Amino acid sequence: VDKSNYSKGKIQPEPPVCGRDGSSDPLLLIASGIDYDPLPEGDSSEVHVYRTGEKITALTEDNIRAAAGLGFRAFQIPASDFFNRDLNPDGTADWSDLDENLKMLARLNMSAVIVAGYYWIPPCIEQSDSAVPISCLAHDESLPIFSLWNEFTYEWIERCVSALAGHLRNNPAFIEAIQIGVYGDYGEAMFPCGGTLYYPDSNNAISTKNLHNHPDFWCYDPCARADYIETLQNKKQSCKASRPLKNDIPDLFPSPPHEGNIDPDWFTFLQWYHNSMTRHIERTTAIFRKYFPTNKLSVFLGGGVEPHHYGQDNTALCKIARSSDVIIRSTASASQVLTRQVKELPIPLAAAFQRNYPIVKRISTACRFFDIPMWLEPPYPPSLHGPESTVRLFELLSCGAVGCFEWNQTLKRQDYIFTKYKDMLLQDKPVVDVAIYFPVLSHRSKRDSLLPEKFWHSAARARTVTDYDIVDDLLIRSGVLERYSLLLMPEIDRVEHSLLEIIDKWVASGGIVLAQNCGPITLNGTEKTDERSWLGVAPSCEIKMESLTNK
Repeated sequence: VDKSNYSKGKIQPEPPVCGRDGSSDPLLLIASGIDYDPLPEGDSSEVHVYRTGEKITALTEDNIRAAAGLGFRAFQIPASDFFNRDLNPDGTADWSDLDENLKMLARLNMSAVIVAGYYWIPPCIEQSDSAVPISCLAHDESLPIFSLWNEFTYEWIERCVSALAGHLRNNPAFIEAIQIGVYGDYGEAMFPCGGTLYYPDSNNAISTKNLHNHPDFWCYDPCARADYIETLQNKKQSCKASRPLKNDIPDLFPSPPHEGNIDPDWFTFLQWYHNSMTRHIERTTAIFRKYFPTNKLSVFLGGGVEPHHYGQDNTALCKIARSSDVIIRSTASASQVLTRQVKELPIPLAAAFQRNYPIVKRISTACRFFDIPMWLEPPYPPSLHGPESTVRLFELLSCGAVGCFEWNQTLKRQDYIFTKYKDMLLQDKPVVDVAIYFPVLSHRSKRDSLLPEKFWHSAARARTVTDYDIVDDLLIRSGVLERYSLLLMPEIDRVEHSLLEIIDKWVASGGIVLAQNCGPITLNGTEKTDERSWLGVAPSCEIKMESLTNK
């Protein structure tokens, strides 16, 4: 939207009606042709469980035609059951299932989204000294997943990707995208999160036995420790000033600080941990781009509530996605709505939508700023009713998504929803003039932090009166504030002084800050400033804050 014809703080001109003038393209609608993931079947009410008989294990012409009638033109299929585990040491593999699926899609004039995940250490190299597994910080116990600090990991990824690319050179179907399953429990761009981690055994049967699986920082393997030591030495910092930094120091990593304390070593550790995952995604996507120079590539972003041990830096991941021209695919779409549906929480549907909105907006804002396409996907199971499915469609359009993934069982149950709205599913950039600050420093100062509650609650309430974007330190330092007239800051108890200086300059040029009174601001460690003074309010004045929605 051209903002040159109005001043900051003024009401924006009415945007053109989405798609009515032909300026907007239809959303790319992607169906789960095959439920490729290793999740089990069962009758429990847990989110990540298929109901008995639900799991679609084979692509069929009937399912393709039914989804195509609802506007879906891309179908997701796996490269193989476990991709890199199915490869022989020489790079050969049995691709017969993939070939048959591609032939079927080509015959019906549909495109394929191929999922390729590599993170399990395959049986053929499990005993090799080169294949270093990740290990947890709490107990020094490992999982059979490649350490992302090990150089051999990237050699193996390249071997797998080159084998897949070589095989697909003469495929008969149009490949819409290669979906990269990078890490996490389900191929997402984060560390294992302690969910139900299903490990394929030597016969590719699903097993949960003998897995040391729990939420933790997975960084105790020797490669990770060496990288952390190098980071500390480069910063000329030390966890224990009286000791040399060696790989065998048992207490190399800092403990989480007590609530309310400032610990520079803890901030350094968290920054290193998040940067490690960001670098891993950057290197991995670069390898895929090398062998798939013209295909779309996409990466899963899970970790919606951002606990520290996930290591997922949403903004940084969107920024580096630009270098390899990678699509960001968030699995957080309608997650709060889904939790309400499955757990039967006593909250209204509108409140569930508002609660989920900042989770998705945190990602979509960064995608739009760095000019990265975003796809949205709801987590499993596909148990939404009609109103919830409609809310999900409204969410993905409001957040500026260009692609929508949907589970095939949902299409069967909610086909009337897609029939009703398929002609309205048009992509366009949201018109937003309000931003809400995500308090990165405050978030990381807490021991076990999900989304900061004061931020989360305020953002959910704000959605009742206005649309907004979510901006953090990296986005503000990158110049994002020039897009907005109003900045809401519900939580600023800890922030870097240099960030406040950037906001000061933006205010001087006409921007407006609305802050919630939260006491003194801690700057760069122990230095503090009075919030009232920074906001330009005389220290003698008493500030009383009331909720907009209460008025």
